Amino acid sequence: MTWTASLYDYLYRSMPLHTAGLLTAVFLMILHGILLLRGESLRPFLAGFHRNYQAGVVLLFLGFLWVFLIWSEMDLGEFFHLESKVQFVLIAGFALFGWYVRDYLSVRALGLLMVLAPGPLLQAALLEPPTSRLLLVALCYVWLVAGMFFVGMPYLFRDLVAWVLRSPARLRFGALAGLAYGVLMVLCVYLNHW
Repeated sequence: MTWTASLYDYLYRSMPLHTAGLLTAVFLMILHGILLLRGESLRPFLAGFHRNYQAGVVLLFLGFLWVFLIWSEMDLGEFFHLESKVQFVLIAGFALFGWYVRDYLSVRALGLLMVLAPGPLLQAALLEPPTSRLLLVALCYVWLVAGMFFVGMPYLFRDLVAWVLRSPARLRFGALAGLAYGVLMVLCVYLNHW
């Protein structure tokens, strides 16, 4: 078994709810902790993120690798003979997208990652007993819906960030809310034995 097959198998078949919940909670706490501590110094980066082409290329490349991994390792059944053709289309499509769709590329690529990320997390939470797992499920669906809007209407991200940055209190409140959600998830992971 190759390392890509092992990674795919772990992400989409055997990741435990404990790991999925803990990774998501740590991600939320780190991201929102940085926003809480360095929010003012990150203000210019956040305000200009929607036009940051370099960040868009990096995020798009990460999204491409993820999509390529999924397509290359999933069971295609009767369509296995199309695998190499679609791989070529994926490579060409992502390259052309990165070259020609320069407007809001970073937001669109972030949206792509937000659409891809819930897959393994929802798979880990599927049919698991603790009701508190719904914290993870709800967050996944928020990411999914927001990601679809960011891909299709990226100016909504720009407007949302501008609204949050308009007041330091909003930025602080958002950072505290995300941090609290992460802490709540960690507590649920350990207290409810996810």
